[in-house]
Amino acid sequence: MCIIFLWIPSQTERSAHRVILASNRDEYVDRATARAAAWADAPWVFGGRDLVAGGSWLGVSDGGRWAALTNVRGKGEEAAARSRGSLVAEFLKARGLAAREAARNIDGVGPFNAIFGDGKEVWYVSRGERRLVSPGFHCLSNAALDTPWPKAERGLRAFRHVVETTADDKTLARAVLDDVLGDATPVGLATGTGCEASIEKHYAYVHVPLFRLGAGDYGTRTSTVVLLRTDGSVSYVERDLDPATRTWSEAAHAL
Repeated sequence: MCIIFLWIPSQTERSAHRVILASNRDEYVDRATARAAAWADAPWVFGGRDLVAGGSWLGVSDGGRWAALTNVRGKGEEAAARSRGSLVAEFLKARGLAAREAARNIDGVGPFNAIFGDGKEVWYVSRGERRLVSPGFHCLSNAALDTPWPKAERGLRAFRHVVETTADDKTLARAVLDDVLGDATPVGLATGTGCEASIEKHYAYVHVPLFRLGAGDYGTRTSTVVLLRTDGSVSYVERDLDPATRTWSEAAHAL
């Protein structure tokens, strides 16, 4: 179901980072997916890609632009004509598009949460809300931005601690991957999701262990840390689960 942690420094903090972003993508293990890379049809975009619908859950583009996505938890998947991930792909491919203009056309898209950044502003968009995101620490899970679900609060505390106590970027990325995104400690169940407790209990982790859902195995299959710096450079570190071997591999990219 995915979870995103975000830090936007204020101007007074004088950070070397414009944004620090951390994401766990929860998905069926066997869903065809491309690992993070430059896109063949848009080489200025770098990120993972869903090979079934062609969209993305997380990526960066030129000019300090980036986007990340989660879905909205409920009793069942709402039939949709367009993939949620198309919103991320469309924004990243549209060179120069401001974050405030992202996802203006959401016709046919199922329930979603998305965050868009353009190097100047960060915007949160859902089917019922569009607003500027203020500087600070934020978490986006499968409800509105900063909804205090137990897993969100636990992960956000850990994320804040790592960011505030780690100076070196390489060490920071490693700590976020291991101590935040890799945290498979069960917490309290989220409320108001419409899901039965027997299902909800499987999502009560920052890092969701694989479990049987319908006809396939589901859980966290990709963890990503993105450091966007004020000098325009980007570090993109991805840890991905191989569907065939069920082993994890890691790749670090300097953009």
